[in-house]
Amino acid sequence: MRIYATRYTIINYSISSCFCQETHSFVILILGDCMNTKESEIGKIVITLEEYRKSRNISKNKIVLGAGVQRTQLQKYCQNNVARVDLGVLARICHYLNCELSDIMRYEPGRDE
Repeated sequence: MRIYATRYTIINYSISSCFCQETHSFVILILGDCMNTKESEIGKIVITLEEYRKSRNISKNKIVLGAGVQRTQLQKYCQNNVARVDLGVLARICHYLNCELSDIMRYEPGRDE
């Protein structure tokens, strides 16, 4: 299986994309300049990999070996402590777990003020 991941920076926007040739899945993530916006206003992305992993009784070691990710990387994803999301890592994890991206992360909307 081939997974292609690219990242571009255009003005204040970071555009990342990931394409899985086997499943013909394509994910685009566009991150704007949100430095002046509070998290409570715009919401946040929550990585739920740890809950997913525990609910299916899959060890971190199996994911590390099967998905080909670094142990420290996986630990940060499991703790929802990722500064910059690596779409290639997410694609490998989803491929190994045979899951959708929405199974291991979700968007929690902020409150409108």
